[in-house]
Amino acid sequence: MNRRAPTVADAESEQNALVTCARDGRNHVVAHVVLADSLAAGTGQCTAVCGHVVLPASLSSPPGSRCLLCTEASGVGTEPRREPRRRWGASRATPGRTLRASY
Repeated sequence: MNRRAPTVADAESEQNALVTCARDGRNHVVAHVVLADSLAAGTGQCTAVCGHVVLPASLSSPPGSRCLLCTEASGVGTEPRREPRRRWGASRATPGRTLRASY
């Protein structure tokens, strides 16, 4: 089954958001309801699916690496690895053997 790589839009469509934490620099999965409640309460912190208390980083900061616990708990970002494409041409040459141009 061919699946495309999940994006932030995929996380949001499942009522989750990917939020980068300013403390550990990782992307955590946070439910929209939890994020909205923390914003309404004015605490500035929310709890991710993995249980980590997230201090949201600035939106101008680059996204961090994904939290492995959030990925396993929510299923966001789980995709089987694809085999690398085979390259024909240079890879067919035997290692240690130089190819000479014939004139």
